Amino acid sequence: MSESDEKTDDSLRQTGTVWPWYVRWLAVAFVWSQLVGPLGFFVGATLAAVLVSREGLGTRAIIAMLVALGCPLACAMFRKWFKHWGQTNWPSAD
Repeated sequence: MSESDEKTDDSLRQTGTVWPWYVRWLAVAFVWSQLVGPLGFFVGATLAAVLVSREGLGTRAIIAMLVALGCPLACAMFRKWFKHWGQTNWPSAD
């Protein structure tokens, strides 16, 4: 480890909490879920509309509709779970 790395680690410890890697990944997933939810809805809805126009209301179109509705719902549920998990396991970021 170089001297600059040691200074960086020391400055992180002095300025606040050093979060574990899995918390950082969950935080990144939290931010991405804000984009993926609406994007998944629009992609799924577009795919469902194309399938309905070409094939009628078939199994594949219904699956695409369910995916379009489920994607933002699943992302919202993940964000709610992550907030609750974070407040339970990491109550303060002193």
